[in-house]
Amino acid sequence: MNANATAPTRQRKPRPERRIRLEVRPEDNGLGIVRIWVGKEHADYFLTILPADFGRGFKVEKIGLHENEPGYHVNIDGDKKTCECKGHLRHGHCKHADGLAALIAAGQL
Repeated sequence: MNANATAPTRQRKPRPERRIRLEVRPEDNGLGIVRIWVGKEHADYFLTILPADFGRGFKVEKIGLHENEPGYHVNIDGDKKTCECKGHLRHGHCKHADGLAALIAAGQL
């Protein structure tokens, strides 16, 4: 083995496109519904607006046969976003927080 040899560069798969659409606007602190796509797959979530000490608070809960999946609390405060899901805890971003921030920026929430 050559001591000067370098390991081959690891190629990352491109991240699938992520999109969100507000299906039902939450009115008077009621439930709304958002649809989130990751690539060609999508899931619908109940959306509840929650009071927050700062920024805007939400709870998203997957609709369907996902009883074991907990709902996630999301907080959007300008550029700061938090979510309780595994993706956000591991990577510092996720489809839930990024999607809700996009809806806020578009004036839909």
